[in-house]
Amino acid sequence: MPQTDYATLTPSSPPRLRVEGLGVAFRVGGREIPAVEDVGFTLATGETLALVGESGCGKSVTALALMRLLPPSARLLGGIAELSGVDLLGLPEKEMRRRRGQELAMVFQEPMTSFDPVYRLGEQLLEAIYAHEDVSYPVAYNRVEESLAAVGLPDPAGIIRRYPHELSGGMKQRAMIAMALLENPGLILCDEPTTALDVTIQAQIMELLARLRDERGLSLLFITHNLGLVAGFAHRVAVMYAGSIVEVATVEDLYSQPSHPYTIGLFASVPRLEGGKGRLVPIPGVVPPLGDFPPGCKFANRCRRVAQLCREKRPELADLGNTHAVACHFPGGDDDRTG
Repeated sequence: MPQTDYATLTPSSPPRLRVEGLGVAFRVGGREIPAVEDVGFTLATGETLALVGESGCGKSVTALALMRLLPPSARLLGGIAELSGVDLLGLPEKEMRRRRGQELAMVFQEPMTSFDPVYRLGEQLLEAIYAHEDVSYPVAYNRVEESLAAVGLPDPAGIIRRYPHELSGGMKQRAMIAMALLENPGLILCDEPTTALDVTIQAQIMELLARLRDERGLSLLFITHNLGLVAGFAHRVAVMYAGSIVEVATVEDLYSQPSHPYTIGLFASVPRLEGGKGRLVPIPGVVPPLGDFPPGCKFANRCRRVAQLCREKRPELADLGNTHAVACHFPGGDDDRTG
């Protein structure tokens, strides 16, 4: 199969965001252990790309690398991340600090801990504006009010005066989205934004994000481990396993024709309501520890269709056609191979 040209995986030309060859490693006990390897994808204007995978697979590290907010123990190994043609990974820190908020922003996973508990909410949102612009207080205050109203929070003037602990989890997450929107960025990275919320509030946040995306032409990178959130929200899905992307497809193609054995296993392990008697089929084995990946395919020790080639050669993400790509020597099908 031909090697994938990442730029062909979305209909947009050029894409708003193009990531290629992204790698991140962590220093642990004197060793440098890779956590993200050769990650690449594109994201069109107005598009939502869902980055899906189990905990620890590198989804959040990928987002933090794009924001240039990696912890001190992490090191960027290489790659490019072009936002509107500018490589974020090569920018001086001062210039990157300017672009955070103005061109790209991030909604973090835990709304309960995303705000400083000792400052009123309005002070924190105002600070986000003052970090980028020299504007008067009335101008900044009006923008904060407008942003809070845009995310559906009632009584924005009252919200501004409240402390974070006075807001519910759903209200805090809406406020976090309002903060991300203050400088009108074109790209928002959403890192598990509904994880700590109950299902009713989850649905409201998803509807809010979809509405803002459509109204403002936002590009969204939506990070989640929940396949159930993806179907009615994202345009495309990138499935991540052990630090690498193993499949990229439109939502329709991924749900109707998953091709990587890991993706197929994810769908088989999702609870279903119909009939009430369906058995979950777990993926056998465990994810290899970071820094101890096999020489071939990272999924080989858990794959029901593994062959000797899989143990010897790591597959590259290759194009199956129709914007569908997979990193597997034997994609699709149900036949078992042993070796």
